[in-house]
Amino acid sequence: MLAKAESHLKKYRLTSPEKDCAYYYFKKILLLDPGNAAARQGILRIGDAYGRLADGEISRFQYEKAQDYVNKGLRVDPRNPHLLALNKKLSQGKPFIFIEDVGNKVKDLFD
Repeated sequence: MLAKAESHLKKYRLTSPEKDCAYYYFKKILLLDPGNAAARQGILRIGDAYGRLADGEISRFQYEKAQDYVNKGLRVDPRNPHLLALNKKLSQGKPFIFIEDVGNKVKDLFD
C-alpha cells in the first residue's frame, strides 16, 4: 500500500479519485498502523504538494483555483504553515493579492 501511495503522490493523484489516491492509501495505512511514520510523512507531503500547486496558480493570477488547492490541502493537513499563510493571503481579496504579486515580481527582476 505504501508503494501505491507514493506512486500516486508522484503523479499528483493527491486526493482524487476518492478511493484510488495517495491520501486514501496513506490513511488506510494509518488505520492499520497509527504510528507509521512513512504514512504520516506522506500526509504532510500531500499538504506541501497542494501548497506548490496553489503557488503556481497564484503566480498565474488564478486565485480561485489557488484557493481550491489551499482548501484541499488544509483538509488533509490543517496545520500546514505554508497553506495557512496562503489561505490568509487569499482572504485579503484579489486587488491586494494582485498588487503584492506584481510588486514581488518587479522586485525579483532587480534582485
